[in-house]
Order: sequence, then structure tokens, then C-alpha cells
Amino acid sequence: MATLEKVPLTSSDGAQIHAWIARPEGEFAQAPKGAVIVVQEIFGVNEHIRWVLTEQYAKAGYVAIAPCFFDRVEADVELGYTPEGVARGRTLVDQIGMDAPMRDIRAAQLQLARDGHGRNLPCGVVGYCWGGSVAFLAATRLGLPAAGFYGGRTVPFLHERTQAPVMFHFGAKDPMITAEMVAKVKEANFGAPLHVYEAGHGFNRAGHPDYHQASSELALQRTLEFFGKHVKPARLGQVRTHKDLVDEAVARVKTMTVEEAKGLHGRDDVVFVDIRDPREVSRDGTIPGALLAPRGMLEFWVDPASPYYKPEFNPDKQYLFFCAAAWRSALATSTVQDMGVLPKVAHLDGGFGAWRNAGLPIEQKDKK
Repeated sequence: MATLEKVPLTSSDGAQIHAWIARPEGEFAQAPKGAVIVVQEIFGVNEHIRWVLTEQYAKAGYVAIAPCFFDRVEADVELGYTPEGVARGRTLVDQIGMDAPMRDIRAAQLQLARDGHGRNLPCGVVGYCWGGSVAFLAATRLGLPAAGFYGGRTVPFLHERTQAPVMFHFGAKDPMITAEMVAKVKEANFGAPLHVYEAGHGFNRAGHPDYHQASSELALQRTLEFFGKHVKPARLGQVRTHKDLVDEAVARVKTMTVEEAKGLHGRDDVVFVDIRDPREVSRDGTIPGALLAPRGMLEFWVDPASPYYKPEFNPDKQYLFFCAAAWRSALATSTVQDMGVLPKVAHLDGGFGAWRNAGLPIEQKDKK
């Protein structure tokens, strides 16, 4: 169960809008799992979006918030699924643009995403249609973990570097989003989970002819797992152990499975980077063709402004970092991601040990 209310919201540019907010009841009433900002379609915060708030995310234990972006132009806009509604919705989103929603999302995060004790909650963003593209920008511009459903307007922004994990959902039968567009999203977001369903556009839109229940339920399950991994309450007032640091890093970076890495191995545009100590490499070998970059020098080798810069770190390529068991590589990938000089970075789940245990090729290095 969830409670639903409409509340005022003041954005950072002074704009006065409203937001619908659903709070979980029961065991998560006082200690929600986190907050999920739900970004509307071009039809406004309508019955469908309110259903998403209450029946999908608040029901799962999150405070769920949907800012009414259209309030910037006209209050209480809820459009029908008609050609006239589509035309009006497209006009409104073109008027609003993509910058104003970022301010409204940040306002929702700071002012409304709180638990029963008034504490700020960790936040994720999920969006649908136009909102799927807005959600992607929340990851590139605000650093919020984001899941986008059939966001066809994402393609023009693929040059923007994500600052937080992202997930994508598309329908294979979507007449507006081609397979070529989906492939571009996948290519630009190295290692990010991207799922394609045997459904059309709007497959999460309950009560609408486009609704596809099996796809909707599977996509929700995957999105909740994604938020469970990347939207976690901070452990304030406690000593932060090495495990805390690793867990935080893993939650921020892209992780590749051994099977995914195997499919990328040998590509000219993908560089495997072994950050282990040279003595480990001499003793155990490495992944064939891997660039050896000891963890202690990595930041200096990656940074073009450093006197120790290595030209092997080319921002046009994709980089997969690995260590023995994925602890050091998670921290290293998080650091390189923060530096911002390499737009496509990920790390190998299970590290070199997982690669070796899978029976994949190993290259021995001469001892020096």
C-alpha cells in the first residue's frame, strides 16, 4: 500500500511547480529503501504515471516522486492518448527543453526525497518515453542512477558522459525507435544493461492498448534490482571499511561479466587493463593483450596533464579494468570515471580469477 499526495515544489530557478509523491506504508514507512523520481511521458503526470508511483515503486518500498514539469507552462496538464494529445505534448516538451527538468529533478531530490525522520534518501530516476531520455540526462548531468524506458530522444545526447550507472529498456516492435537507434545507445553506453522486449512502444503503460504485461513486469523486476544495487542509504556516523568503499565503487561503475568481456576481447577499440602488481602478473599471467598499468601509477598514466601520461589511454577507446578479484578494479574504475578523461570505462566482475576459472586464454609474462 502507498499514500499519494500532491505537493508544491520550488525549483532552483524559482519556478513554482507541483509534484505527486507516493510514500510506502508498512515496513518501509519509516525506513524507505530510497527515493525514485519518476519522469513523465509527453502526456503529463496522468493516471498512468500515478499508477507507476503507487503500484510499482512505492509498493516496492521507495518514496516515489513525479514532478509536474508542464506546470512551468500550464498547470494540471493531463493529455489524452490521441493525435491531438501527442501534438500538444510534443509542443510542451519542446517549450520546456531538457535543462528545466534537470532543475526540477534536483529540487525533488533535495526537498521531497526524505524518510520518516526527515533524512535525505539516496535517489534514482526512472523515465518513460520522453521521460526515458530525461532520465538518461539525470545520469549524465546530475550523477543520479537512471533507468530509461523507450527513450527515443536519447540518441542526440549520447556524446554526454554518464556520471552514474544507467539501464535501458526498449521494445523490439517499437515503430518509433529503430534497431539502429537501440544499437547506438548500446554502443555509446559501454557495459550498461540494455534490454529489448517483444513489445511495442509504451509497454509499461497499464490500461492502454500498448501495455504488455509480461514485458512490463520483467522490466520492473530488472529496474528494482538495478535500484537495489545502486540506490542505497548512506551509512552515516559509521567507520567506512574497505568493503564499504568497494561497495560504493561497484554501485557507481559499470561491471562486465566474464561472458561479456569474452565477447569484447580482441576488438581494436577495447583495451583490457591489468592493474595488479607486476609480481602477480609474472606469477600468474594475464589476459592476452592486456595493458599492464599498476594501480599505484594509474591516475598518473591516465591523465594527459601528467608528466607520466601514457598515450595508450586514448579517450576514443573503451577500457575494461581488472585485478585479481574485482576489489581494486572497482576502486580504480571509480577513480578514473571521476577524472573524466576516459568516457567509457568498466571493470571485470570476479577479476582475473574469474577469467582463469572460466578456462579462457592466459598469457604468461617473462619474469624480470
